[in-house]
Amino acid sequence: AAEARACLARVSPSPPLPPPPPPPPTFYESLTACTSCPPTREPEMMMQDMRGMRMQQTHQTHQMHQMHQMHHRPSVTDVAATSLMETKNLEKAIRSIIGSFALAVGLGWENSFHAATHTVVDTIPVQLFQDYKVITKTGIAVFSFLLMLPVWLRHIVPKAELPVTAFQTLMEAEANVRPAATA
Repeated sequence: AAEARACLARVSPSPPLPPPPPPPPTFYESLTACTSCPPTREPEMMMQDMRGMRMQQTHQTHQMHQMHQMHHRPSVTDVAATSLMETKNLEKAIRSIIGSFALAVGLGWENSFHAATHTVVDTIPVQLFQDYKVITKTGIAVFSFLLMLPVWLRHIVPKAELPVTAFQTLMEAEANVRPAATA
């Protein structure tokens, strides 16, 4: 214990921390403490002067921006490129909308087939199908797939594989055919 007291006695105390700096003056205090202004001026008047200077700077900046725009008008090629890009963006947007509708239709068909399969499995009076519902639903799904596959291969796949020009020609030919007048 004596050794610890001797060690503590040898250690010099740390110097005291300096006091914290005073807080900066508020805006109003800085206006009242201004030594370059005449003492008769009110702080409110000084603030009005500052607002006027800010408005004048904003007006000058606006005028410079207008002059810059006048000297840098877009060329005809810039306008054409912009409209071409907007056309491509419009086409992308339309294709995205069509894709989202296709997804919604596909999900609707999936939901209807699911409900139909569920209804068929629940209403079949055979106890074997009631005991093995998952296998029965899988069998109905495979049967539906095999029923629709040839129709899809015969009618949808050939049109999907057509080149764009042939598809456009086919659409124009179908648009030019007028239905026969019914009597």
